Amino acid sequence: MFHSSKSRLDAISDGVFGVVLTIMVLDIKAPSNLSWQHLGNLPEEILTFFISFAVIGQYWIFHQELFSKLTKPTTKLLILNLFYLCFVCLMPFATSLLNNDLTARFNTTIFALVVCLVDSLQFILFHQVMGHWQRQGQSPTKHDLQEYHSAIIMFGFSIVYLLVGILWPLFLLPTIALSFLVRTIISRTLTKEVV
Repeated sequence: MFHSSKSRLDAISDGVFGVVLTIMVLDIKAPSNLSWQHLGNLPEEILTFFISFAVIGQYWIFHQELFSKLTKPTTKLLILNLFYLCFVCLMPFATSLLNNDLTARFNTTIFALVVCLVDSLQFILFHQVMGHWQRQGQSPTKHDLQEYHSAIIMFGFSIVYLLVGILWPLFLLPTIALSFLVRTIISRTLTKEVV
């Protein structure tokens, strides 16, 4: 009687990502007085916004790739996807904490923890979808394997973010920025070795 709908999964997911990406910019406060003193925090806020936007943007891209071949999601996948989106929704809050103070251990730890939770659920979703494909007799393509390896690497990096956020808060954003490049190189190398 009730059927899981792929179009509804895509619609709610794209809606959540669209709203999250849009509301993140609201945390950048325009200075009330145009003076050098009031413009002091603006570069940090903009940098934090760009890096957070890139993190969420990569989640959206991976999510789109993940569900592109899936025709009928299982109830388990729908529930996992909702948990995933729940933690994606926490990214603006975590970004706001970073904007308050990039060097505060609590703020960087919360941001890194949210990223770690999203990355863990993303890995679980990838694992579930790959298993679903295999049960359906579909073989993953080279690109699918590359995305799967990237999800594993992203989860590994999120643990590094957590350690950096706790131990060296000032280096969290540079670590995240550098990890984008390293993840791409590693996932491409692993895919060449597997295929």
